[in-house]
Amino acid sequence: MRVDVSLCDLCDGCNAICPTSAIRVRADSWSLIEDACISCGFCVTFCPVEALAMGVKKAGFAG
Repeated sequence: MRVDVSLCDLCDGCNAICPTSAIRVRADSWSLIEDACISCGFCVTFCPVEALAMGVKKAGFAG
């Protein structure tokens, strides 16, 4: 899982849809609990600003 922090608007939608609660969204940050992530891709599909991606690290993406 990767997040492009320049695109993420911290809407918390990814956290709401995550079946394992692997995502933490705070007022000014986003984090992933890697051990809890099952790579289902729900958050990637749900993200309205396309800030999330699965797989290989891309330029601009953290994680």
